[in-house]
Parts: sequence; structure tokens; C-alpha cells
Amino acid sequence: MRKKLALTSAALGLIAALLAASVADSRASQGKGSRGLEGSWEVRVTSVSNSIPPFDEFITFTPGGGMVETNNTFPPAAASPGHGTWEYAGNQAYNFTFYKLLFLGPQGQFTGRLRVRGTIVLQGRDEWTGLPAAVDFLNPAGNVVLSDQMTAEARRITVLPQ
Repeated sequence: MRKKLALTSAALGLIAALLAASVADSRASQGKGSRGLEGSWEVRVTSVSNSIPPFDEFITFTPGGGMVETNNTFPPAAASPGHGTWEYAGNQAYNFTFYKLLFLGPQGQFTGRLRVRGTIVLQGRDEWTGLPAAVDFLNPAGNVVLSDQMTAEARRITVLPQ
């Protein structure tokens, strides 16, 4: 009887371990975990139309699908950090959308929003490319007044030794 109970306990333990490993692998493949999109990235952005020179930005993808972005491209105008969301699309691809508030002039008048939406494809663990993303400039009423497309290449920010 004790032998049967021990074998049943061992089998249940093995099943639980296999389920946990399967869930962990599934979460990583969906962008959750160490092999996914989560984390902070250095990004080089290039305009498809060459309307502006290439620029740099940082993007952080949070667990649960949030994202925060900032870049160095807006002087003399000013822009807030970007805030948005991302989701796993399958096959190492992730869809995203974020917005920035735009300001201009000596009093920093609100001039509208910038909306960026696109797809990121992971290239291994620590690099990704952004397919041409749609960039829309929205006036204060929310109407699109100008559009462009951007591509991007990124590297994961990693801990450096001291």
C-alpha cells in the first residue's frame, strides 16, 4: 500500500513538473519570460521616406503588455515619453501601439499626438527588427494631419560587469 502511494505521489510530482515546464516554455514563446520581448532596448529608427535623419530611442516592454518609449528626435518641439501596449502575434512577432503628446512654441502649447503602430520581429534573444511602422501625427482633435513610416533595429540592454 505504501509503495503504491509513493508511486502515485511520484507520478503526480512528475506530471506537475512537466506542466510547469510546459507553461514556462509557453509563456516565453508568448513574450513573457527571459526569451521574450520584455525588458529594455536601445533602438535605432530610420524614416522610410528619409523625411528626418535616423534617431535613437529607448523602449521598455513590461510584463502584461505595457510599453514606455523615449527618443532624441523632437527639438525644437517637445514630446512626452511614449506610452502604449504590445501583444504577441506568433512566430517571434509582436504588434505594438504607442502615443506621445506633442508640444510647440514658447509656452509649450499642446499641438496634438504622435501615434506609432507596427510589428517587431525578434532575431534571437537580444535583437529585433521593426517592420515599417505607421507613424501618424494627430491634431488636438485627433485627426491625422501627416503620416510616415519608420523601420527600426534594436539590441537588448543588458547588465554590464563593473
